[in-house]
Order: sequence, then structure tokens, then C-alpha cells
Amino acid sequence: MGYWVTAVLYYFKEVVPDPLKVFDARWLTRTRIVMERVETVKPEWSGGANYFNLGIYYLATPKSMGGDLGKAEEYFEKAASSGPNWLLTPWGKAKYYYPLTGDREAFNQELEWVLARTPGNTGEPYPWSIYFIKQAHELKAQADELF
Repeated sequence: MGYWVTAVLYYFKEVVPDPLKVFDARWLTRTRIVMERVETVKPEWSGGANYFNLGIYYLATPKSMGGDLGKAEEYFEKAASSGPNWLLTPWGKAKYYYPLTGDREAFNQELEWVLARTPGNTGEPYPWSIYFIKQAHELKAQADELF
């Protein structure tokens, strides 16, 4: 269930053009239902990935449908607590959250933390840790465009 939610959220955020998101917003509602079930069954799944996904949900959902930056932050904190050595949450906050809030200092701190980690000793599978570290380098290079 968690992997399905992750796929749908990334597709919605990274692939669907902004003007068309309003027409595909029903997929966000579907993911929320599944995430709520995961939260009941195994909330700490995959180092807090479900909490992270809930945070992304509240970032991606329009305010008129329940989107809420404060709730996103709450879920990101739960995710970080569930997987303190995992790279997903600090990388994801730098990529998706801080450009919305304009907090470049926190953006840099999260990315520096990710870049200081050793792949394979982070909690997630080795290929994911390599991906997050590579992405952290790319995000730092794009900082001026993001802020």
C-alpha cells in the first residue's frame, strides 16, 4: 500500500502539469484513504515513509481540499522521528517543503545532513541512499532557482 501511494504522489507532483492537477486531484483523496489505513496498520512503515507521504499529501493538496502546510510539517516531524537515520525526510523537506516556505537556511541544513551520510548506513536500501545523496548535490546546485 505504501509503495502504491508513493508512486501516485510522485506521479502527481513530478509528472502532472500544474494546470491539470485540479482534474487529477481525486487521486490525492484516494491516496489519503490508503495512507490512513497504513497509519492504522503500521505507521512507522519504511522509516516513516507513510508519515512522509502524508506530509507530501498536505503539501500537494489544494487548500480547498484540505491542503495544510502546518499539517505537512507535523507529518514530516513524525517521519523524522520514525526514521532518524533515513534520508527520505530531510531530502524530501529540502526538495518540496522549504522552497514553499522560503527557508533557505533549513534547506541547506537538511541537504548538508544528507550529504554527510554514508550510503548503505542510512536505513533505506543502498540504491535509495545513493539516489538521495545524488539528489542533494543537485538540489544544492539549483538553490538559486528554487528560492
